[in-house]
Amino acid sequence: MSAEEQKKTENSGSKSAEGGSTLSGLDSNQKPTGNQAEHPTGQKQTRFDSVKNFVKSYRVREFLKNPKTWFEIVALFVVICYTRYAGQQANTMNDTLVEIRKQTTSANISASAAQSAALTASQTLITTTNRFRIEQRPIVWLTNDIGKPDFVPQFNNPASPIGQIAWDWHFTNYGRTPAQNVKIRQYIKVGNEPFNLAYGHKQDAIGAPLPPGKTDFDTVPSRPITKDQFNKLISTDDSIAIKVLLEYTDADGSTYETSICMTNLRTGAIAYCKENYIK
Repeated sequence: MSAEEQKKTENSGSKSAEGGSTLSGLDSNQKPTGNQAEHPTGQKQTRFDSVKNFVKSYRVREFLKNPKTWFEIVALFVVICYTRYAGQQANTMNDTLVEIRKQTTSANISASAAQSAALTASQTLITTTNRFRIEQRPIVWLTNDIGKPDFVPQFNNPASPIGQIAWDWHFTNYGRTPAQNVKIRQYIKVGNEPFNLAYGHKQDAIGAPLPPGKTDFDTVPSRPITKDQFNKLISTDDSIAIKVLLEYTDADGSTYETSICMTNLRTGAIAYCKENYIK
């Protein structure tokens, strides 16, 4: 190589070196070239082209041409819509169920309160009715004229040695309403004998109604005895006694009962036995 050619070669290398130095020495604030600024847009375009090419591809076109594919797509869409609708219906039903439970609870509370109020009213009515019945009921008991045992000769002949014990007793209604359906059962005890039904007495005889304040009387007769027997009995304590059981009703048909028991004392006084009550 000649000296001139060698010099040209060296100059060319220097220029290349200087050019490389110039490129590497670009300012960092220098704007990129047009190709560098359009790189992101190019990436988007590339992706779009890829999707476009995929849609236009043979496999996709063949896939979309298949009727079964469209049926499956429609079915999938329907399933999605139905699932969404079913979910909404389920939420609605749950909300309705919660509301029904609230209303049921309120209804049960209201029903319990109404039942309690009705029970209270019923009990109050029963209490009031019973109190009224007690306050207005008939009350049958003896008057101050309680009587005493007497000897009544047979055929009312004073000279007859045979006769009967007769005990008259008086009673009245101390209540506020009439005593109705009055049944009187009378028993008499003579000496050591037990109480026996009064002589000639009908056990289920029904007397007349007894209005409040009205006084009535009855007689308890004994079996026939002699005058001497009577005189001996009358001078002995508890030798002659009577027991009377009265059953009666009020206007509503409620039943009441009065028991009267009296015995003689040798002093001529009359004492009460244990079987005395009003109920």
